[in-house]
Amino acid sequence: MTCSGSSEKPAVAAAHSSSFGTNTAAGGSGGLTFDQALTQYVGEFGRGQILNFVLASLIWVPNAVLILLLVFSVGSPIKERLWECSDPRDAACQAVLASPDPAVGFCSLQRSQWRWTQPSTGLISQFDLVCAANAFFFFGYLIGSGVFGQLSDVIGRKYSTFAAAVISAVFAAAGLGCTNYWSWVVMRLLSGVGAAGTALGAYILSTEAIGDGWRGCMGIATQIFFIVGEFTLVAIAAIFKTWRGQAAACAVLNATVLLLWPALPESGRWLQVQGRKDEAMKVLERFARLNGTQPPSQPLADIKQGPAGAAGAPVQRLTLGAALRDWHILRRFVVLSYSWMVICMTYYGISFALGSLGGSLVVSFMVSSIAELPSYLFTGWAIDHWGRHNTMAGCVLLGGAACTACAFVPGSGQVALASIGKFGIAGAFAVASIYTSELFPTLIRSGVLGASNQAARVGGIVAPFIALAGTTHNSSLIPFLTFGIAALLSGILIFTLPETLGVPLPDTMQDMDNIASIFTHHTYAKKGLKAAAASMFKPRVQLPKQQPRSSWLRAGGRGGADGSDGGGGGEAGGAAAAVHGGGVKKGKQEQTSVWAEDEVGAVPEEEGSSLIGVHRPPPRRSDGCGGGGADAGSARV
Repeated sequence: MTCSGSSEKPAVAAAHSSSFGTNTAAGGSGGLTFDQALTQYVGEFGRGQILNFVLASLIWVPNAVLILLLVFSVGSPIKERLWECSDPRDAACQAVLASPDPAVGFCSLQRSQWRWTQPSTGLISQFDLVCAANAFFFFGYLIGSGVFGQLSDVIGRKYSTFAAAVISAVFAAAGLGCTNYWSWVVMRLLSGVGAAGTALGAYILSTEAIGDGWRGCMGIATQIFFIVGEFTLVAIAAIFKTWRGQAAACAVLNATVLLLWPALPESGRWLQVQGRKDEAMKVLERFARLNGTQPPSQPLADIKQGPAGAAGAPVQRLTLGAALRDWHILRRFVVLSYSWMVICMTYYGISFALGSLGGSLVVSFMVSSIAELPSYLFTGWAIDHWGRHNTMAGCVLLGGAACTACAFVPGSGQVALASIGKFGIAGAFAVASIYTSELFPTLIRSGVLGASNQAARVGGIVAPFIALAGTTHNSSLIPFLTFGIAALLSGILIFTLPETLGVPLPDTMQDMDNIASIFTHHTYAKKGLKAAAASMFKPRVQLPKQQPRSSWLRAGGRGGADGSDGGGGGEAGGAAAAVHGGGVKKGKQEQTSVWAEDEVGAVPEEEGSSLIGVHRPPPRRSDGCGGGGADAGSARV
């Protein structure tokens, strides 16, 4: 995976876009957007953003330890035969104990037929957790994804992240004092709530400060920190042999996240959208100082939080619920939620259904962790060459096809196919957060990611039960066929979503005008299937070299014929004024939705034009690591 974002100095980049002037933010006053401030002045990924990225991504290390703690804390006392038959003459019990895999027939034994030989080693033997799936942590994760997803959009990325870190550390430590199963379950559930918030915050804080040209590839790079967390867990398990020792180390490690508070600033992008422009400018000045560049000499734009109303009327804050009233937003949200659920279900389900690799648990865990790295390297390259939605859909289809074949191929071939399936699904997981972020504006981005993670946790909860169906019937047909069909459907649906590579990161609903699919204006009906297929599989959105007349109409409206306060120069301002002052040209129908066109560019005369202000920043260079992408994400978000 190579990161090659724009090599231009901010001043050069500013010169390239000088012909566009100072863009008008969506629905707001003249000024710079956050991305323009980075590109033209501060720099897209200098020393300041690198430091911010590393510090925020470090939160993934304790988060990974907390999420995966039970891999070693639970232990495998049944397979390791840390139990014995209560009656040595019990033939049924002795047969299970002597079998190659005691776990297969263990649940058929009565509790009185066996006893533990080392009850305090792991959680299973400590609390007698046999023949039951422990999904309570993921229930907590599901709750936390929704709570902190909304909270992050309201109180800020930084406050919500560190509040979640406190919850993680406190309840991870509280679990040490548990003496019975149900008290431990409650502590584990509550620590899951905190884990969801820290994962979401680490992702957003590490990427919202990065410019368009680097977000995509650096989002994939966050996976490295999760892998570091996995190896940290291996070290903890090697040092502390009991589950209480491992839990104590996990609690301390999560508490160290609080040391990052003074070093991490609030997201400048979120501050600007909230109207706190002075604070956002201070964040930019901090990055500029570390980058050795100049802070913006122009003010930041006022970005309104909702559709413009009557003059002087207060603007209502955009919420996820309000945004979902738009059919296009709702369709994208439903497709992505289903895809997140399937990806998470298949990701964990492959491991559950195929079983252990055998041998040492530590070695098996390390091998499975390293195995995901090639997938991340591949997707880091692919998202900037094949596009976001093409890469994600292709990876899901690869995983689905491999799982479907795995349902019918026995023996060693099944292991190979399952590995291919894991490769594809892991890659899709890595792209999912990036792509989801790029499809929704800053105002609801955290809420959408939280809701998507809730859907993903549903998949993680049901995965063990689907795998259990295969164990019950002693066949891999049911689980792998279920995973395969669900993934294949998901891949097809993702192809119907719009591409976002090359599109500036949207801040408001009005900015969404640049992100349109074949369903926006029924490309398949108006231009034919060939045009629809070309639009569906395009790898990059090509922004127009100049703002077309349709965008002048949308951006202007306040200026006179000379365009002094209009949308873009004399003719633009005059056209805008003519529309607002003298009505719409005969034959045109005024639209009230931001969905004005299928492809980025001028809307045909007969299709009319939207009169909502739309922000169109300067076009991005085609060489970069993210090429106009949005917040890069993490597979675990």
